[in-house]
Amino acid sequence: MKTNSPQNKSTAPRYVLPKILDGLVGRNEIANELGVHPRTIERWVRQGDFPKPFVLGRKRYWEAKTVRELIESKLGGPN
Repeated sequence: MKTNSPQNKSTAPRYVLPKILDGLVGRNEIANELGVHPRTIERWVRQGDFPKPFVLGRKRYWEAKTVRELIESKLGGPN
């Protein structure tokens, strides 16, 4: 007999980047860190306010270092 145990899906990551992609961040991760909707990131890219992503397959990624530097420059540098 098969039992169905409840799984807490909110604590498990939806997708883990392969080690080869270390240093890259996705749109949702950036949006979560900045407290904005993921489509806001897309709008910023279209408006030229955010760098264009790398496209790998159907996914878009940014270099974490580039995103961090952009945010620090907009905030006036690291504290």
